[in-house]
Amino acid sequence: MVNLVPKIVNLDKFVLEKIKIQLSKHRFVDLNNKKLGKIGIQYRYDGIQIEPVGVLGFLIKKITINDNQIISSFDNILEQIEQKYISNTEYIVQKIDEIVYDLSFSGVYKPQNSEEKTLYDLAMILLANYYNDDKNVPEWFEHAMQNVQKNEFILRYIDYFVEFISEIIAQVSENIFFDFKILCKSKWLRIFLNKKTNRGQISKLLEFLNINIKKIIYDFAKKYISPSFISGMSEIIVNLITSFLSYNENNNIKSIMPTGFFNITLCFGDKNIINTRWFSDEITKNCYIEYSDNRNFESSRKVKSIFEKVYKTYPTLNFGLICGYKSVVLFQHSASIEKISGDKIYYRICCESSDFKSEIYEINTKKACDEFEFTVFTDTQGMTKQDYDIFKETLEYSLKTKTDFMVHLGDFVDDGSNEEYWNWILESKIWKEMICVPVCGNHDVRVNYLLNKYGFHGNSVLSHFNISEFPNQDFSTGLYYSFEYNNTIFVVLNTNYCEYDTYVDDVQYEWALEVLLKSQHKWKIILTHKSPYSNGPHCDDSDIEVIRKKIIDLAYSAKVDMVLGGHDHVYVRTKELSYGKNVGSESFFCDKKSQSITYVNPFGTIFVVPGTSGVKNYKSSKEISFPVAFNANTTLPVYSTVKITNNSLKFSSFVFDISKKDSKLLDSLCIEKKDFTQKINSNLLIKMIDSIPDNPCIDKSIDLENILNLYKKLDYCEKLKVINSEKLFNLVNINNNYLEIISKNIKRVRNKSDFLDAIKNPNVGTIILDCDEIDFRKKRKIIINRSISICGNSKISHAKFVVTNNSMLVIGNNLYICDKNNNPIEVQRGSILVICC
Repeated sequence: MVNLVPKIVNLDKFVLEKIKIQLSKHRFVDLNNKKLGKIGIQYRYDGIQIEPVGVLGFLIKKITINDNQIISSFDNILEQIEQKYISNTEYIVQKIDEIVYDLSFSGVYKPQNSEEKTLYDLAMILLANYYNDDKNVPEWFEHAMQNVQKNEFILRYIDYFVEFISEIIAQVSENIFFDFKILCKSKWLRIFLNKKTNRGQISKLLEFLNINIKKIIYDFAKKYISPSFISGMSEIIVNLITSFLSYNENNNIKSIMPTGFFNITLCFGDKNIINTRWFSDEITKNCYIEYSDNRNFESSRKVKSIFEKVYKTYPTLNFGLICGYKSVVLFQHSASIEKISGDKIYYRICCESSDFKSEIYEINTKKACDEFEFTVFTDTQGMTKQDYDIFKETLEYSLKTKTDFMVHLGDFVDDGSNEEYWNWILESKIWKEMICVPVCGNHDVRVNYLLNKYGFHGNSVLSHFNISEFPNQDFSTGLYYSFEYNNTIFVVLNTNYCEYDTYVDDVQYEWALEVLLKSQHKWKIILTHKSPYSNGPHCDDSDIEVIRKKIIDLAYSAKVDMVLGGHDHVYVRTKELSYGKNVGSESFFCDKKSQSITYVNPFGTIFVVPGTSGVKNYKSSKEISFPVAFNANTTLPVYSTVKITNNSLKFSSFVFDISKKDSKLLDSLCIEKKDFTQKINSNLLIKMIDSIPDNPCIDKSIDLENILNLYKKLDYCEKLKVINSEKLFNLVNINNNYLEIISKNIKRVRNKSDFLDAIKNPNVGTIILDCDEIDFRKKRKIIINRSISICGNSKISHAKFVVTNNSMLVIGNNLYICDKNNNPIEVQRGSILVICC
């Protein structure tokens, strides 16, 4: 069965991961019958929990479908598909014949005085000329190639393939049946489901679950197939066709490989160190880097490179989404340059065994000061050389003005395994003379079958950039690290990590929080690939929802000024946010002349998705679920600059018009930090109190202590004007209770007895229900006389909680408390009930 999905090593694990992600939230299937009611479905505790609600609930008890049953059902479906379709060569041949026949008669060019030329005619030319040294290409061929390169050609076939795939899926779903016996022992439920789905017919089951496969395929195509994809595919097809005509036996993979020293990049090292990375072939593997403060290399220093043999893969047949590869052996070099006196460092790479030298490169350096500037790029991936040439123009134009370093927010290339893409993007001299801060994108960490074969366990970003200062971690999904520059701390996150329901893992989160909290820098910036807030096609993805929770918690807890992230290829900037809420600033004003908004002492973090610096633009969604300050649709590459002084951060974005070789300001903002303690008044206190997040399960001690101290400094009349002072004291009370809870032990319980023991134990602050349900059968009153949190994907039946003694009860994580009187929790005066999502 695994052969059906060759890129997946463990198909069972893959299926379970996808089901767990899709069913992590509680959802209901309406049975279209008021008497029968609904069926609740959710994945928890190693299985799918199915709970009928309504009349059906009296006939059928709650059912758990465990992982083994899920895999058995999936295997059963795959076996049916293999027997009826995969092993049925007649069906496969028929479908291939249909598509080839339909495509072969598709027109590509119609001369004025003859019949329209088709793909079949084009194929005949290729076959006739493939082994013929004397090429005999008719005149209409060039016109046909021009038509193929037009977007309309690809768009026509995308529609055709969507229809074709939908038709196949519809046909397969008519002949494949779901065996409910494998899933559940309940005879009543099997009878009901068999009746509703024509005894498990997949097409009827999809209809019952209100799943429209054709719509899913069309929505996917509409969402992700951008204009750049269309033009890229057109160019790839034309290149393939023309390469067949010019093919000869001497062509090989080395013809597309650079020679000498190539893919040279610069990164920050420790303190005054600049790290370098480059590649070479066997002949130039023994080499060193020579650098000096002058171009004549007087009193120069020489550092021998540390090199290792690595496998890289180049495309032999590139269809963009599908690519064949051939491996080559290269030598990866690493060396460090120590900053020296002067404003420039000149360096070159030399071969020990010959006189071969690279050209001379120069790095601009300057002494540390409060003011600096960096330039931001993101999502530069493309499928053709032309795509990367467009970014190259954008890169070189944007860095004409002085900048200290550049940041790339990930997805450098469309496929991290494709070394030709890396050759194209790193071709510019800029990479050899400008320090880059790289973020790993999800496309960058793709590893093809050949690299897997040779035991490659890293990622292409770490392979091409010599990043040396980072915590111990698994590099297969990306990389996280931090660095300091003058008055700013930068934290680079890895948002590609994926293990069921956590995408920014706890170890990375705790590390990032510690780095940010320990920092005494004036400014704090998070760099990430997948953005927590976006209105692009990825905004509702399950991984983004989890990433959002983690990053907004980091941003609030560590008082982060700005979060820059890519991934969604749209341009959007939020207002000052704290846990999704617009919390505002002490003041702000708009400079019409510079088209810039200035936020003075913002109470929250500003999140920016700065478009794409390449060709792959997506459209912004019209539905936006978070406070937006600026949003724009553009088809042009975007780059951004960030200028930081001791008291201000200015962010500006520009669109680059390739045809005019000019840029235009798209968006601009400025953050100013001022000491407002000398002008404290009631209006400012009101704003600050309202800016405190509503989330009760976070530590707000720093904010609350700061506000209380400012409140105490007000005279009596000003205190009376603070109309939300009661909210402040309530927040202090809730926060103290929360701190009491997290200071105590965490107890996991699996049954009623353990649960009651944990309730009575004063040393337990958090109870996690690690079971499906605790049923007290007869109504049970449970007194909560201390602050406590009860959570878990579970259910407590026939119980009534009474919160007393000025305590706080926190209910969270999908815990469901059921009581016949629909009043399961009573909160006495002075006590607090908190229900978390």
